[in-house]
Amino acid sequence: RELAWSLGITDIAWLPGPSDDVPKMLQGLDVFVLPSLNEGIPNTLLEAMASGLPVLASAVGGNVEVVEDGVTGRTFRAGDVSALSTRLEEYLDDAALRRRHGQAARLVAKRDFSLSANARAVDTRLGRNTRPSSPRTLSMASSVPSRPSST
Repeated sequence: RELAWSLGITDIAWLPGPSDDVPKMLQGLDVFVLPSLNEGIPNTLLEAMASGLPVLASAVGGNVEVVEDGVTGRTFRAGDVSALSTRLEEYLDDAALRRRHGQAARLVAKRDFSLSANARAVDTRLGRNTRPSSPRTLSMASSVPSRPSST
C-alpha cells in the first residue's frame, strides 16, 4: 500500500487483502496477471483459469507448464515490463480474445489440473484402472492392501 501511494497509483491499484471467497473476487476481473520472478506451483494461476480468466504470466517455474501461450493466456520473460504491457493492452483492446483464452483456460484447468484429473494421473502412474462404476466410486479403495489379522 505504501509503494502504491508513493507511486501515485492508489486510484488504480486494488489491494484487497485476505479473502475467504477468491472465486467471487476473480469473477470481477477481466484478466489475471502473475508477474513473478520465480514461481513454484502456481495455484493462483490455476484458480484464475478455473474461473474462466485469461492469464498473463512470466515464463518462470511452473507457469510455463500451466499457461499454453496463445491458447489459455500469454507468457512473457520475467522482468520484461514492455512485453507485459503489450500483452495486457492486447487483452484490454480485444474482448473476443479475452473470452476465447478465458474459455480455453477454464477447460484446461478442469481437464488437466482438477482433483479428478490428478486422481486419474496417480491411478495411471500406479497402473490402476481409472474408470469407476459410478462417479462417486473411488478406484483407489479397492487397491488398498488389507491388514494382516493378528491371530
